[in-house]
Amino acid sequence: MESVLRPSRRAERGDAALINDAEQARVNRRDEQILKTMWTMVACGLSGVAIGFLIWRLDTVFCGTLRRWRREVGLPWGILLEGHGWW
Repeated sequence: MESVLRPSRRAERGDAALINDAEQARVNRRDEQILKTMWTMVACGLSGVAIGFLIWRLDTVFCGTLRRWRREVGLPWGILLEGHGWW
């Protein structure tokens, strides 16, 4: 998407459309907004996976302690300590 939508890269490829300057400016603004949204979604997705992996790793390292805490707390609050479930 980056190479198709980014106006500077589109110009490098020679994909200039035969439209007036005002319309081209509108298309460029729209495409820039799409790219901004795309990269925000990529960052959110990668952050979510990284946080989930961190929680899972902490769950495997501290498994015995967390299992004891889950038994002490009981349901439904013990579910919050199920790190492998959050991953």
